[in-house]
Amino acid sequence: MSAQMPQQRLEVELQRWLNLLITHYRPQRILLFGPLAQGRAGESSDIDLIVIKQTDKRFLDRIAEVLRLIKTAGSPGCIRVYAGGI
Repeated sequence: MSAQMPQQRLEVELQRWLNLLITHYRPQRILLFGPLAQGRAGESSDIDLIVIKQTDKRFLDRIAEVLRLIKTAGSPGCIRVYAGGI
C-alpha cells in the first residue's frame, strides 16, 4: 500500500468530520495537528483535532458530544474540545 493511501483515506474522513462539526456543532475554531496536518499520515496515523467552542459544558461532556456527533466508531482520532472564545 502506498504512503499516500492512508493520507487520502484520512482526508476523506476529516472532511466528513468537518462538515458535521461546522453544520451541527458550530465551533469558533477547528485546528488540525499531527501527521495528517503535515501531509505525512501513515498506516497508524489518525485524525488529531482541537475544537474550540464557547460553552459551559465540562471537558469530558464536550468531547462526548463531539464524538456522538461524528460517530467515530472505526475512525481513528484524537479530539480535544476546549471552551473559550477566539
